Amino acid sequence: MISFRPLLWPTLATLPALALLLALGNWQVGRLGWKNSIISQIEERTVSAPQPLDDLLKRASGRQEIDYWRVMVTGAFDHAHELYYFTQDSQGRPVYHVITPLLRENLPAVFIDRGQVPIDARDPQTRVQGQTKGPLTQIGIVRTPPGQGTFVPDNQPADNLWFYLNMDEMASAVGIEAYLPVIVEADGAPNPGGLPLGGRTVVVLNNNHLGYAITWYGLALALLGVYLAFHVAQGRLGRADR
Repeated sequence: MISFRPLLWPTLATLPALALLLALGNWQVGRLGWKNSIISQIEERTVSAPQPLDDLLKRASGRQEIDYWRVMVTGAFDHAHELYYFTQDSQGRPVYHVITPLLRENLPAVFIDRGQVPIDARDPQTRVQGQTKGPLTQIGIVRTPPGQGTFVPDNQPADNLWFYLNMDEMASAVGIEAYLPVIVEADGAPNPGGLPLGGRTVVVLNNNHLGYAITWYGLALALLGVYLAFHVAQGRLGRADR
């Protein structure tokens, strides 16, 4: 038979801390389910049949209902007003993403991220074949730009160098007054000559909630172990003599 005679102050100190650790673990489990749901939703959107961009924007009520849907939009590229978004590719190498206005008759322009080019291919004359002419239908993933991050430098419109996507600044730089407040990231359909390289949409959502939950539950278990070991050392927990 086990005898346990808990001490008052260690118990009063341990119980609230144990309850807090378990609550934090439970909270992270809830967050894990929420994050998994978002990831699943994004995966479904990126492989859905493309829908007209304007129809999506008309019925969407917020950013969460817009992002990552596969859309299509028709117009003609204004290659004379390319914009160059400086970033890195999946290997960490510096690249430019070519942002080109898609002009539409009697409708707001749409900025298209046509894909990436190497640093030495910023000049359009190095990739003339990729300067597609005439009306076309572009398919891609719609995104709402997140804005400037904490450590992201300011854009340099005078040098046509962009470190984050600010639709107002970009429209002003190319003299466009009517435009949609989203960007469409071109799909992987190859451009003539191979550049720009589309299909560069990156979906990166940190999902560390399982690890956090395990950490909190582990700390709760460790605290309980210390509490019980203390009572064993004090002779207040153990097998009772018959």
